[in-house]
Amino acid sequence: MIDIPEAQFESIRAGYHELANFHFDRWVEAFKNTDWLPAIEKLHSTLGDAFAAKAIADIYETKDSEAIKFLAMLIWGYSSAGYGPHRARAIFDTTRLTEVLVNVNVSSIDKIVESYELHKRIHGIGPAFFTKHLYFIGLANKAELIPVIFDNQVAAGLLRLACGGGKIFELVQVTPKISAEAYRDYVLWCNRQASLINAAGPTTKAINAGHIERHIFELGATR
Repeated sequence: MIDIPEAQFESIRAGYHELANFHFDRWVEAFKNTDWLPAIEKLHSTLGDAFAAKAIADIYETKDSEAIKFLAMLIWGYSSAGYGPHRARAIFDTTRLTEVLVNVNVSSIDKIVESYELHKRIHGIGPAFFTKHLYFIGLANKAELIPVIFDNQVAAGLLRLACGGGKIFELVQVTPKISAEAYRDYVLWCNRQASLINAAGPTTKAINAGHIERHIFELGATR
């Protein structure tokens, strides 16, 4: 079981509600003259110019289409990256998203893995962003196993957890293994760690696999 101080979990929980600024004007410009512009404008009205991950989770609990939820996730995921809106536009231009996203199912580890493989059907999307989509679906559906985000910073955090810090991070650039088997093992590990910590107690609030992922993510950000 990994050792994470309770104070750090409180910081992670607070981060879930931490506001960040977003530039919807860039998204409006990128999606002008498309059928998706009304969705961008609706999301701007709902989210405002500054919002947190919790706001995206709330959208995933609505009856909005899966494609609109996916679009909200992209806006959050790309954050302030200037290229984000144009990459998202390319995704929506080249993929029949609804036909792919309707097949997502996170009711079991086997279904999570099957859903993970769907990212291969979306041009321009890799595991880093598609697992964000799976994560928010898992939260919205109160999944028994939460599909967690799997990106480069998480990969660096897993390496740091295994070997500590030091010179190695100046020598290597770490990326996650993108196989379905690797993602299965990672999801099971994060959920298992959360279960062990909750069973060991005491903590002021129960934690979930998303908190474990965020801890690993923050380890990866440390240099």
